[in-house]
Amino acid sequence: MPRRTGDFIKFLAEIYMLKRNTREGWHVAGVLPDSLADHVAITAQLAFLLGELEGLSGERCAAIALFHDNGEARIGDHHKIAKRYLDKTDGELAALTDQLRTLPKNLAEKIGELVQQHEHADTPEGRIAKDADTLEFALQAKIHAEAGNVQAARMFARQAKYFKTKAAKDIYDRVAAMDDFANCWNWKLFEK
Repeated sequence: MPRRTGDFIKFLAEIYMLKRNTREGWHVAGVLPDSLADHVAITAQLAFLLGELEGLSGERCAAIALFHDNGEARIGDHHKIAKRYLDKTDGELAALTDQLRTLPKNLAEKIGELVQQHEHADTPEGRIAKDADTLEFALQAKIHAEAGNVQAARMFARQAKYFKTKAAKDIYDRVAAMDDFANCWNWKLFEK
């Protein structure tokens, strides 16, 4: 157990801010935004799947994605317009550094290294996690676009150029070709 259990508990309490803070870019599209925690949960699952599809450790890719937005528990999420005026990357990394001070050194170093891989995308697993982050946004945009949101349709279309991995590009292309991604999982089979 950590030397200072109270500090460790503070870290645990703080990550719950991810459930209260929202993804601000959706406001620009006129959409009620999801929470950062919602985004992180799906992103980590996508990272696992993409990692496995690319022949990498899905667990490692998911771990990178799992912590990638922790700094936003302190600084919040900022949409592209706000990012034009703020250095979100430096702010988010500074917030994460302060957060990690509450953890035992070995845990802080591991999480810090995972987040750096996401930020720099300088490892295959980091690129997967970055693609999962983008793919989660794209898939959410596709769902809103299918519901008639024109701005979300534009947001979805703009994501195509950001993917670095074959698996993410393939999934994006397949979803782009669909008319009803949101309902393609056959939920209607359960209707009586």
